[in-house]
Amino acid sequence: MSPQPTVQTVSYVGAVEARQIPRAGMTTTVSFESSTEFQSLQAAEYFVQQLPGYLNNLSARSLLLGSINSLGTQQVETTTADGTTTLAGNVTIVVTSAILDSSPRTIQVPVLLGDTAAVWAGKVRTALIQNGDISSHYNVGGSGTSISLTARKAEANDSTLNIAISNGSPNPGITPDATSDNTTAGVAPTYYSSQTIYEAFPSISATQIGVTVNLSVGVTGRITA
Repeated sequence: MSPQPTVQTVSYVGAVEARQIPRAGMTTTVSFESSTEFQSLQAAEYFVQQLPGYLNNLSARSLLLGSINSLGTQQVETTTADGTTTLAGNVTIVVTSAILDSSPRTIQVPVLLGDTAAVWAGKVRTALIQNGDISSHYNVGGSGTSISLTARKAEANDSTLNIAISNGSPNPGITPDATSDNTTAGVAPTYYSSQTIYEAFPSISATQIGVTVNLSVGVTGRITA
């Protein structure tokens, strides 16, 4: 789960209402199981480690349960590596995003003398995958000189999302690019029926098997405002 207003895909949902006659303050308990596979062990471990903080952020907030009418669109941001390195050094990558736990995220990627753009772009993709914050929120992709981030969940387009490339220290002599391209705009899902749970208090137990995290979630709250 994430404190961001995103969709939690589930395999099972059950609910028990505390009263049979609807009235102001009526409470309900909702439970579900979910499973998420990440691109790296670092991302899975990061997600599990951050769960206590996510739970604190979620407490006493409204929770929307609904039947999806449209799945929406996952946002894709892309940048292109350019230039062969003229010195062994570091390429600096700065990822800015509204959904990262800490933004902007700066990563130093070691490169070697004579690395072509395609070679050091591959090293950048590996470094992004191994960063827990980034790869728990985005799938890292691209091939050749292309480097892309695809949001793991469909949500409204994040205009702040950006991948900036620059020379670090020592300066490897690549061509900097401060602005990436929004190659696919994000679109939030829509629902044909939904129910809001107010003052929701979640409880979550998590098990991690390699890059897969399984969650057992219970939420208690009011179904009337």
